[in-house]
Amino acid sequence: MNQTEAEVFVKKMFHDIWEGHNLDQFNQYYHPEVEADLVEKSIDFSEIQLHAETMKKSWINTKVVFKDIISDGDNRIAVRLNMSGMREKEPVAFEMMGIYELKTNQLYKIFSLSNPPMAYPKVE
Repeated sequence: MNQTEAEVFVKKMFHDIWEGHNLDQFNQYYHPEVEADLVEKSIDFSEIQLHAETMKKSWINTKVVFKDIISDGDNRIAVRLNMSGMREKEPVAFEMMGIYELKTNQLYKIFSLSNPPMAYPKVE
């Protein structure tokens, strides 16, 4: 994936899933065997999907501002962004850095850091 394709993919994914809360598009961006290493824990497809569903229910006015999107020209993308919004009537803002590995043009391996750290719901 070249630089332009990577920018389009990342911006569209964040717009569709995390800003727009359009979870019908989830499978388009996330590989079924996706694994995310969040430093404090690792989560899989169902936990990432649950996180997106939880955000859809509790966040409004979500806004993502990209600082950097860098492609290696193959299947890795590095991203730095700020995300803000309202969660349960309280303002929320954090900075996130992620390194994504793609498989079949879907997120397959994710390494992500956020400041402050995000809370992720548990899959029951």
